[in-house]
Amino acid sequence: MCKKFLLDENIKNILFREARIFARDKEKLNGLYPYERATKVSQAIKDLSSDENYLDTIRKRVCQIGNTLGFVRMIKNASLKDNHNLLKFIPKFLDTFKFTDIAE
Repeated sequence: MCKKFLLDENIKNILFREARIFARDKEKLNGLYPYERATKVSQAIKDLSSDENYLDTIRKRVCQIGNTLGFVRMIKNASLKDNHNLLKFIPKFLDTFKFTDIAE
């Protein structure tokens, strides 16, 4: 289902068309996407198929992307915290050494 949705040319065409229109008219719209266009896009997606609900599929994909980004951020922060906690095990006498002194 996921691959089929992501490769669906009908959905891609609708979304790319809307992105082009928004990019072209961004100045006139003050950077706000009009409610009427969103309603039309929603209706166009609903009309594509009667057996699948594309809006729910889009919602699920956006949630999956958000969850993945959250997981990556969580792993990064845990790694930084773990590395910070390990700093206390580095002996303090190593702070007094300078690379130039040791290299000479």
